[in-house]
Amino acid sequence: MSAEKKNKRLAASAVALVCALGLAGVCGIGYALFAGHDVAVNKFDIAYHDTAVVEDFQPPDKLEPGIEIPKKVQVANNGTDVCYVRMFCEFADSVAKDFAILDYDEAKWTRHGNWWYLNEPLGIGETSAPLITKITIGQVGTEELADFEVLVVQESVQAKGTDGANLSLEAAWATVNVDATAPAE
Repeated sequence: MSAEKKNKRLAASAVALVCALGLAGVCGIGYALFAGHDVAVNKFDIAYHDTAVVEDFQPPDKLEPGIEIPKKVQVANNGTDVCYVRMFCEFADSVAKDFAILDYDEAKWTRHGNWWYLNEPLGIGETSAPLITKITIGQVGTEELADFEVLVVQESVQAKGTDGANLSLEAAWATVNVDATAPAE
């Protein structure tokens, strides 16, 4: 066999080998893409906070000195996780402070700054102890009385840490950058 024929055969064999390797590579990649895969489904249930102010309030027909007006202000946990709650509850107008007093429950709630923090986590489906139960109108002259409103705002934060254990009140509020130990103003 001549050298020229040998070179042609060798070149043809090399081309055939390259084509065969290329075809094997394409088939292998295609097989890996379409046949060699696993599926893992990871389902996560996210807890959500659904808390709401619950009020029981019957305003009097007439504002008079010396009366007590029943007003029960609470928070209900309608969400899917245990949470800590806090409330802001004040007269909307500072004039009312001259003749009326909000009756705060200082045993179950603690004041830090302008907020009242429920001392214990609020369970799923539970309603908190009332922050206030009544408004007392002082013994003042009727000319000192004026219509007033009580402003109530509530917020909540998850009580459980990433390990599933309940956090302390301070640690839970710190997760949302709230200092729950600020002094009352």
